[in-house]
Amino acid sequence: MAALAYSSGKDPADIVKVGQKVSVTVMSADLDRNRIALSMKPDANTPAPPRRQESRPPPRPAQPPAPRKGDVAANGMRFR
Repeated sequence: MAALAYSSGKDPADIVKVGQKVSVTVMSADLDRNRIALSMKPDANTPAPPRRQESRPPPRPAQPPAPRKGDVAANGMRFR
């Protein structure tokens, strides 16, 4: 799985679909076990693609500090 993409996933179907054409690099071949290791990642000299930024809600405006004893309200009354 690690050789499929920079992002991690649990299921290869999250990254590739059946019948999809992909470019791969042969990483190793095990002739005794009839296996090959392939990678869809570019070579080590190529930087990883930029991460997609998640959309976040805008920050909440700062609230004024709570009134303290002795402060004066807009209507002229003092806080106790």
